Amino acid sequence: MRKLNDNVVIADLFLSEWDYDDEDEIFPKGYYVTVDFYGKRDTMYFTTGDLGRMDKWGLENSGCEGDSDLFDSANAYFEDHEREAEILASMMEEEWENNQRNGSPYNYMGARADENPSCIN
Repeated sequence: MRKLNDNVVIADLFLSEWDYDDEDEIFPKGYYVTVDFYGKRDTMYFTTGDLGRMDKWGLENSGCEGDSDLFDSANAYFEDHEREAEILASMMEEEWENNQRNGSPYNYMGARADENPSCIN
């Protein structure tokens, strides 16, 4: 759990989707993030493509679930808050590096170390 501010807390984050390349190397495809947003719980799904577009468009998610009067605000939150988006992206990187990578040549955004980082699977 990580508190981003008084009203937004990352309650849980984990790699939710992955695949293997032709060399049987694992690479990430998406992450689930559970967010407590102004006292309401929402679950967001971020693909590696979402992460790759973050510099241009903010951190958009590819799906959001929640039963909240603030759903639209929660859904767009990381698009509009750069600092919090960068913290969330660093948490995804930590999840990949510490719990999933196991020597894979891919980074948390799904790009091989020997490729351009913007080349996302």
